[in-house]
Amino acid sequence: MSALAARIATDAAHSYLGAAAEHPGREHELADPLCVVEAMSQPASLPPLFIAAGLGDPVVADSQRLEAALRRLHSPCSAHYYAGEPHAFHVMFWRENAVRCWRHSFEFLQGVVPVGAPAPTMRAR
Repeated sequence: MSALAARIATDAAHSYLGAAAEHPGREHELADPLCVVEAMSQPASLPPLFIAAGLGDPVVADSQRLEAALRRLHSPCSAHYYAGEPHAFHVMFWRENAVRCWRHSFEFLQGVVPVGAPAPTMRAR
C-alpha cells in the first residue's frame, strides 16, 4: 500500500473509531461488515451483491475476501476484477475498464431487478 493510501486509510479509521482505531476491541467487531459476513456460518439471506475492484487497488483483497465469504455462504454475487486499475477507477469514465465496469454493473442489475419493478421508497422512522 502506498504511503498516501495508508495515511488515508488510517485517517478514515480514526474518524470512524476514534482512539480505538489503533487497537479495536470486541465491542468494535461490527465496525467491519466484512468480518461480520466472514463470521456467518449459515447460508445468509443477503441480497445479490455486485463486487467490482481494480487489481491495483490497495484494498482489493477485501473485495476478494467478500466474494469468498459470499460463495461459501451460497449467497449470490457477481465479482469483477479489472487489471491495473486503482481504487474508485469506475468514476474515471474515460478509461476503458471504467466503461466495462459500468456495463457489468448494468448487466447485473438487469438480472436481479425485475423489468418494470416500482422504485423502492424510503419511509421515515
